[in-house]
Amino acid sequence: MKCINCETEWNAKEEIAKSIIKCPFCGENPLEKKPEPKFYETTKEALAAIYKQFGADVLLGKLNAYLPDLEPSVSSNDKGLVYMVYEKGAAKVLKNNLNASKEDMESAVKIAVRNLTEAYINQDTAEKIVYEFTDAIGWKIEKAAPAPSEAEKKIAEAEKKAAEAEKKAAEEEARRASVKPVQTGSVSPAVKPTPSSSSGTNHAVINVAVHDSKRDMKVEFIYPFTNSFFEILTDLTTFKVKKGKMYLQSVKNPVSGFSAWIGISGDIEGRLIITMDRNIAVNALNVLSIEVTDEVIESMYKDYANMIVVHAKDKLNEIGYLFKYTDPVFYSGIYTEKGVNLLDDALVETFELSA
Repeated sequence: MKCINCETEWNAKEEIAKSIIKCPFCGENPLEKKPEPKFYETTKEALAAIYKQFGADVLLGKLNAYLPDLEPSVSSNDKGLVYMVYEKGAAKVLKNNLNASKEDMESAVKIAVRNLTEAYINQDTAEKIVYEFTDAIGWKIEKAAPAPSEAEKKIAEAEKKAAEAEKKAAEEEARRASVKPVQTGSVSPAVKPTPSSSSGTNHAVINVAVHDSKRDMKVEFIYPFTNSFFEILTDLTTFKVKKGKMYLQSVKNPVSGFSAWIGISGDIEGRLIITMDRNIAVNALNVLSIEVTDEVIESMYKDYANMIVVHAKDKLNEIGYLFKYTDPVFYSGIYTEKGVNLLDDALVETFELSA
């Protein structure tokens, strides 16, 4: 007779051979081929297989008798990590809470992870292996959110400050709604605005005079306003926008044409004036499919000024500067500034818009 498993042969009478159910050499049934063992590529798969075949008592108590045979290709480091779950008492903690409430199970997971981290295993690795065990035994425990990095903490802090600043700005805007803004200059009778050039080029100008509590006018205060104006002109019109000259001029220089004025106070103080050719407002209204009237054009100028300040406010809030602003004042004559708290000079940037 020959065993089909170990292929050992021995002599036995036919009547006796029929009754043999175990090979005297390998112990397997000599007439049935022993199934090939199934191997697993990861500890997670092996742990799940052990639980399914042998139950929680083996998985959390006698696993070392089965694990090497189930995952021969898994690295010794990963196997060593599994064994640490037993050596450091993490498996025992889980086993003692197999029939506990979900709250106690969650506490057991935290204790198991802590047992491993106290053995100088890093937090992420400890959580990973403990959750492989809890997944295997069918615990529905949500994985703890990873601790935020320093960069993420800074981003969250910045977002929190921005949200607080936005809330304060909204409250201030609601308060301002019932207060009539004060303009610190004078407007002469209306004049006909300068028409666009024969080349079809339209012009827009932003005139910014703002400073901090030390009466310093810094680039970091100015660029958020000028850049916001450029973005708005680009987004809300069909014109090609090109930045022109940037220069300083006296705040007392008269400004003529269709313009909107906004006062600013807070961490930065001063005022903002935007001036545009009428065609720019008309173009934006056509893009938005809004009927063009004198009243609507005036409203458009105010909207441009408001959008510039709101966009700039967001950018300045991000770097820690908070301020409030008045409602825009529209005029179509020659405006002469008479603000007593302004600096001597304002920064002016021009834009050219063409079809």
